[in-house]
Amino acid sequence: MGNLTKDEIIKIISKKVEKKEIERSIIYWNSTVYNKGDRVNIGPKVLAMPFKGYITIIDLEPEAKQYHTTRVFLININTKGLFTFSTRLDSTTRNFLDNNQILLKHGKIPEQDQKK
Repeated sequence: MGNLTKDEIIKIISKKVEKKEIERSIIYWNSTVYNKGDRVNIGPKVLAMPFKGYITIIDLEPEAKQYHTTRVFLININTKGLFTFSTRLDSTTRNFLDNNQILLKHGKIPEQDQKK
């Protein structure tokens, strides 16, 4: 199976996250495909990817000044299966999100990514 599209990632996440959570959050996607065993830094956590796949992070408190509650989804590129966990990111560890694409902001696709 090949790479997943943004739409497929949104669909996978939408099945696992309540609509009202999506409407108040920002969903980030790192389009890098990580291999099984790759070590990945996610805020204060370092983990080994359990399979070949993507990382998607939902910032549940995008307006917070200091700490942000987040849900991290590791998405298996072959089976579309998930491994998920929650973590809190502070302003110094959350800057890794700047290197990721915004898939949804408050439940909407960012204007620059909308199909014309």
